[in-house]
Amino acid sequence: IKKRKEMVKKIDPKKLFLSRLPLTVTRTKIYTLLGGVDNVSIIHWLTDHKSGAFYGSCILEMTSPEAATQVLERME
Repeated sequence: IKKRKEMVKKIDPKKLFLSRLPLTVTRTKIYTLLGGVDNVSIIHWLTDHKSGAFYGSCILEMTSPEAATQVLERME
């Protein structure tokens, strides 16, 4: 569980940075990882500029700052 907490960092009141994701991760798997949260408004998948390959990280924009805080609390 400690590793799960290290995967998520708050970078803005409404945005979370997720790292160390498997290259096969999907939107559904992210929701499962976050405990079934459905307050994600946008997932920005981070990719290499030249190849377009997924890095294994993404930025989640939540519907509210409270939703972002709830995710962090669930990960503890």
